[in-house]
Amino acid sequence: MRLCCAVAVVLVSLNAAIAGAQDRQWGGKAGVTVSANQYRTSSDNPGFHNRVAASGGGFFVEPIVGALALQLEALYLSKGAENASKDTLDTTETLKLDYIDVPALARVTFVRAASHSIYAFGGPVPGFRISAKHSTSVGRPVRSGETVDIKDAVEFFEFSVLAGIGADIGGHGVLDARYEWGLTNVVKDVPDEHTIRNRAFTVLVGIRF
Repeated sequence: MRLCCAVAVVLVSLNAAIAGAQDRQWGGKAGVTVSANQYRTSSDNPGFHNRVAASGGGFFVEPIVGALALQLEALYLSKGAENASKDTLDTTETLKLDYIDVPALARVTFVRAASHSIYAFGGPVPGFRISAKHSTSVGRPVRSGETVDIKDAVEFFEFSVLAGIGADIGGHGVLDARYEWGLTNVVKDVPDEHTIRNRAFTVLVGIRF
């Protein structure tokens, strides 16, 4: 009797693990990032607000056990901020900070159905600055201005954490949304009381195999 009960428990547990298991997958996705800079004190902000830009890259998902998997990504993210003034010259300042982010994320699937699955994910994000520019443009409807390379003033490495939620849809679709908190100062040679950190909300759609 005890043996039968033990076998039943094992079979139930195994069935639950199989039902929650994820498949190995890889693919690509692209979307939109809404970014901003967080200043240590509000008085440091010269008036910059959210900036919208395209983002995208590839990903790989490796099942670990049950509903738990490791999700590795390599993404191009264009962060920064924008200051669009309301003056007569219609002046716009843009801070464009481009990164290659390589998130290493824990992923847990909590809904699995025939047509879709839903999962949450989060983890650390090492980022590497590939470009940093400050541009100013004026005029309406024809605009003119200048762009200055400021990469020597921006740190090469950034460390962030992110959390998000996603869905596998149908046979090959994927959709996710995530928020990224930059933990390191992005500007070189500034005192601790005047640090600037990136913030980014990204929505991505793509294809998986």
